[in-house]
Amino acid sequence: MKSPIGIVDEASKTRAWCRKNEFCGVRRDPVLENYEIWIMGKIVKEVSKVAIALNPDAIVEAYEDAFGFDRGTIQR
Repeated sequence: MKSPIGIVDEASKTRAWCRKNEFCGVRRDPVLENYEIWIMGKIVKEVSKVAIALNPDAIVEAYEDAFGFDRGTIQR
């Protein structure tokens, strides 16, 4: 799946790392295979593998919601 949003997909970027470094962005959990949207070190949205299978734009829509963008702001 190609997404216009940069996604952190490194094993070293754990939830603890994201909290400690006040991470803002999208992290892929390698164990659960879900996507987490982080703002200032807190998870604000999670998108499951099933949600993505049902709606390929689920990550983009969750990102827009989390950061307060209008739907369609991020080009798909």
